[in-house]
Amino acid sequence: MKGFVATIGMFDGVHRGHQYVLQQVVQTAREHELQSLVVTFDLSSFSTKPLLTTLEQKRTLITEAGIDRVEVLPFNDELKQLTARQFMEEVLLKQLHVSIYW
Repeated sequence: MKGFVATIGMFDGVHRGHQYVLQQVVQTAREHELQSLVVTFDLSSFSTKPLLTTLEQKRTLITEAGIDRVEVLPFNDELKQLTARQFMEEVLLKQLHVSIYW
C-alpha cells in the first residue's frame, strides 16, 4: 500500500460525528488500496478549557475506529501562523508525505 486517505481535525471526544468521518476515511482508503490517516493536534499545552479525552485516549479511540496511522501535531504558535497552503506544503506534503490529488 502506498498513499493515504486523510482527515484533519481536533477529534476531542471522538463522538458519533467523528466516528462517521473516520468510517468514511477507512472505507475510502480500502476501496482505493490506500492507508487511512488522521492528522490531529495536541492541545494540552495550548487549551485553557478542559478536554474531553487525553491525547492517549484520543489516539486509542481513533485507532479502534480502524485508522491505520495517527499523526499528532503540536498546536503551537508556529503551526497557527501557517497559511492553509503552507500547512499543505510544509506539513502534509514534506513532513507527512501525504499525496494530494486535485
